Amino acid sequence: MRCLLLLCALAANAEALPTGISGASGKSGTICNRCHSGGATPMVSLSGPATIAAGGQATYTFTIGGGAAVAGGLDAALDDASLAAGAHLTTVSPRTQILDGEVTHTQPNDFTAGSLTFQLAVNAPAAARTMTLWVAGNSTNHDGTKGGDKAAGTSMAITVAAAPPPDFAGAPPGADLSTATNPPPGASDLSVGPTPSGHDLATPAGDPGSAGTPAGDSSPPNAARGGCSLAAHAAADTPLALLLLLAAAVSRSIRRRYATPARPAPSGSASARALR
Repeated sequence: MRCLLLLCALAANAEALPTGISGASGKSGTICNRCHSGGATPMVSLSGPATIAAGGQATYTFTIGGGAAVAGGLDAALDDASLAAGAHLTTVSPRTQILDGEVTHTQPNDFTAGSLTFQLAVNAPAAARTMTLWVAGNSTNHDGTKGGDKAAGTSMAITVAAAPPPDFAGAPPGADLSTATNPPPGASDLSVGPTPSGHDLATPAGDPGSAGTPAGDSSPPNAARGGCSLAAHAAADTPLALLLLLAAAVSRSIRRRYATPARPAPSGSASARALR
């Protein structure tokens, strides 16, 4: 009987575990109250970002208030699927440690003005998912036993957001852009503008064959422009010029053939006497 009582006493002191314990975050359904009891239940809160970028890190704050409020500790854990995907916890507050992948205290931490605060970091995996963070805290009377103490726990769902596609704007020459997904900045607008009224787009406006002068040009269609004479424009109409020249030559030939010959002057006229 004495041996049994001694073993129970040793077990009670062992379960106080002032240097921290894993497996008491609430992840498995139990918290520190499996060992500690008899005290008033504290209030606990967990705050931090609800979303973390894939591969990123965020800090979370866990606060214990009330209860025995002399000293306390914590245990924090992530869900197993997120751990398998590459997520993990990191310590931030002093007198904390990583134990079996969980964050717990290394010694009892003293309350200040009725509350105790711990911080820890969550490191997200590389792929998008939803994680669950469990944290439990114990408020104790710090008498070295499990009596007069009480714990409470909470949890938070954390969304891991997919990383945005890389932006290769301004990449150095020779960079591998084969995986670029963003369009290049300032893409050219190659759309065709409105057609000028009456213009034939097959020939630039103002050139031979155009139906009119370029937009904004008030010069008549046949006026010399840019220092060029009318002969340069006539050269473009060579068949018409040849026809005009041929018609002029025919007209002159007809006039010569049918012209009336001059009559001789009378013999007694002054003009005839002057010729004698």
